[in-house]
Amino acid sequence: YYRGALDAQRRLLSETDPRTLSTLHRMGMLLREQGKLDEAEKYYREALTHRRRILGDPHPHTQNTVNDLGLLLMEQGKLKEAEPYCREVVEVSRASLGAEHDDTLTSVNNLGLLLRKMEKFAEAEVCFREAYEGTRRLLGDEHSKTLSSMGNLGVVLRELGRLEEADEFGAKSVQLGR
Repeated sequence: YYRGALDAQRRLLSETDPRTLSTLHRMGMLLREQGKLDEAEKYYREALTHRRRILGDPHPHTQNTVNDLGLLLMEQGKLKEAEPYCREVVEVSRASLGAEHDDTLTSVNNLGLLLRKMEKFAEAEVCFREAYEGTRRLLGDEHSKTLSSMGNLGVVLRELGRLEEADEFGAKSVQLGR
């Protein structure tokens, strides 16, 4: 159905109509959910190229595609390729929504996950600490996002060899998560 809708939109609207671009993006999402990551990447890249040109970089729809492409590349193991996309989302989110916005903190946490996979543990710690402290202030100690970022921080602290500090975060996240 998506392919048929996309073909019709391309024919009747245009390649660059915002509705066509939304369908391109959603097609990428569907294919990603189906595990067809290489095919999903093509749709995300096409949507991103047009969205950057038509809507501009800071537009929320553009950044949504940047985010999803970055996460897809991370999922594919293309970590170096994913990094600039993940960093862009954080930068634009901070500028447009503010450092304490839920979406910004989620993007910061995602960047931390990428940096951890890249074994950039010190940078990942900075991200996870920012995400943890921000979500704690915004959502409270027992919110799932706070607990997740707390757990991520504990893991990266362990990887940095700071075992006592890591154990404190691990114990606290288990206690609050009950």
